[in-house]
Amino acid sequence: CNRNDRLAASLLKSRYPKIAYELLNRYKKYNESIKICEKLEKEGKAIIIRPKTPVSSYETDTKVMRESYEKGYKLAQKKMDEIRELFEEK
Repeated sequence: CNRNDRLAASLLKSRYPKIAYELLNRYKKYNESIKICEKLEKEGKAIIIRPKTPVSSYETDTKVMRESYEKGYKLAQKKMDEIRELFEEK
């Protein structure tokens, strides 16, 4: 759980305790989802397209977000044959 999540949770806790709880524990769900996706990728049932440099959940700089989008788009284009193969009927 990062500093921004803890700060947001502390501000929300008295009025919205369930939201605060979820903010403090969302990393667990995220990590679990990543493990599932990586397992599916190893089994040949999924293709993960993600930037090598992560972007913060709280990123507000549109230039940084645009650059990340462009990198992801180019990566998807490079993997397009793999993506098509994944959806082909066998």
